[in-house]
Amino acid sequence: MKYLLTLILMLSAAPAMAFDACMTGSWYAPERDGEGINIEVLEGVVVAYFYRPDHSNQRWYNMLGDRPEGDNIWLDVYQSIGINDIHWVGDALISITGNDSIVFSYDFRYDLTLEGDGLPWCLGCRDTFSYVRITQPIPCD
Repeated sequence: MKYLLTLILMLSAAPAMAFDACMTGSWYAPERDGEGINIEVLEGVVVAYFYRPDHSNQRWYNMLGDRPEGDNIWLDVYQSIGINDIHWVGDALISITGNDSIVFSYDFRYDLTLEGDGLPWCLGCRDTFSYVRITQPIPCD
């Protein structure tokens, strides 16, 4: 208990990192082969692309958020099942944990198999894991 309290005090005393253009880049978790996130922080919006293996295919999810709150941003998650057929599938949260590390959480709540694409889907899938930066940070002030 003493260690938990110490950790909480240390984290609360640490300065918050801003979710700004400095976070633009590619991120991955070495233990999660074939999976990662590309983040682009633009003026007033964050665009991210999450990819992960799904059986013998690679699944890509587009994410969009417009209200960073310090070191966190909530994103809407979308997936395409055709050129003009894009569906909202859930939410994601990206939290900055260091200059070169983030925590990514997602919650998928829409079943695309109802749309008839025939692909297995992950309704109700939730996960949280850490990523590290694999690209050089862009110069920031």
